[in-house]
Amino acid sequence: MALQIANMWAVGSQPSRYVIELLGKTRYGVGRLVFVDIQPMRNLTEKDFKEYSGSHPSKLGGTPVPDYLLSFYGLEKTKELASEFLRIRLTQPERQELETKAKELNMSLTEYGLFKLFDGKVSRNERK
Repeated sequence: MALQIANMWAVGSQPSRYVIELLGKTRYGVGRLVFVDIQPMRNLTEKDFKEYSGSHPSKLGGTPVPDYLLSFYGLEKTKELASEFLRIRLTQPERQELETKAKELNMSLTEYGLFKLFDGKVSRNERK
């Protein structure tokens, strides 16, 4: 069974290591960061993890390791469900129109936005 992780990065300043973000959130909103030596290629266990104290790899120009490589290390990336926010700017009349339509369908503004995003293909039972 593959070990579940949030993500794994190759960082240019550490060419023989990968930085791994483990599941769970720290007080900074990301999972605990560890690093592993990438040679020899093997199934990793928690015993291989060493504490990483540098900046987040995304701030260092790190590149996410392609998903197909994870299996060579016995790792699997979990699927994120709510990882991005979509922010849009509306005029007051546009917002009032959306709120009115959402209210007519007994939906919140967010639910109505998702309903419209998926062209109304989400049934009321699937929303629960």
